[in-house]
Amino acid sequence: MGYGLLTALSSLLVGASGPFSVLTLPVLVIAAVIWWTVPWAVRGFALLARALLAPSDAALARRVEQLTVSRAATVDAQAAELRVSSVTCTTAHRRGSPPSG
Repeated sequence: MGYGLLTALSSLLVGASGPFSVLTLPVLVIAAVIWWTVPWAVRGFALLARALLAPSDAALARRVEQLTVSRAATVDAQAAELRVSSVTCTTAHRRGSPPSG
């Protein structure tokens, strides 16, 4: 039972009879070459894509600065809105009426 793989491999090297016996070893060699080269080709393609598509350092720095300014403006606007809401609720509470809005 454990000798099935060994028998199959030895028949490839010795030359077994059958319709696919002549092509089996070359197909295995080609499959091994592909198995070895595909990861390297994919890594090379990824490096090429990163080099072509990645933003430059200057563009990235500009984008970070733009996002920093935008975030600061958003935080300031939110804080102002909370202050207005707080003042409205406090004023309404002092009057004894429910807050509007």
